[in-house]
Formats: sequence, structure tokens, C-alpha cells
Amino acid sequence: MDWKILYEDGLWFTSDDGAYWQAPRYGVQAILQEDKEVGVRLLSSIEGWWIWKFGSWVETDERGADAYRLNHLHPEQCTLYGTMLPDEKWREIQRLVEDVKSSWYPHERRVR
Repeated sequence: MDWKILYEDGLWFTSDDGAYWQAPRYGVQAILQEDKEVGVRLLSSIEGWWIWKFGSWVETDERGADAYRLNHLHPEQCTLYGTMLPDEKWREIQRLVEDVKSSWYPHERRVR
């Protein structure tokens, strides 16, 4: 696994399905990607903005996403957008991705 994107409907788009710029842009809930330090890194943010930069997915906010779009004018530029979900649906999604994550930093806590 290089990376996997989980959407609000429970479907995944992975690096095996296509290039990062081919990923659906809306409804993102979490991104899992390989990480040298922890094995699998989980990106899940209340801000709900992610960009492809430095060869991987990076969490950002609206201003960061705007700056990225203005400064990366090429066909492969990619910004992903999250959506708000009811609490129980969000917890269900978090449990799905937590089961894939391979290790945890000491300051992280599980949703359970």
C-alpha cells in the first residue's frame, strides 16, 4: 500500500486504482499512507483539506489549499475535500481506518 483514501460512503480509492490526481475530490474522510516512522500514517482532520505535495498527501487548511491551487497550476495538482458527517457515522469511519493503522505515537488516542 502506498496510500488509500476512504470516502464518506465507505468506498476506497487507492494508489493501485490510479494516480493521485485521478482520486475523487469530494467526500474524503481519511487517508492512510505508508510512513517510514510508524508504518502506516493516518490523516483525518476536522478541517477536511488535503493536498498532494512532496510526493505524499499532506493535511492543510482552506488558506493552504488556496495557496497550493494558485501556485501549482498543472494537470496533476490535486486538492481533496472532506465533508461533515453525523457523529456515529464519523466514529464508524474512524474505526475502519484505525484497524489499518500499524502503530501509534504516544500522544495519539484511539476513537473507540
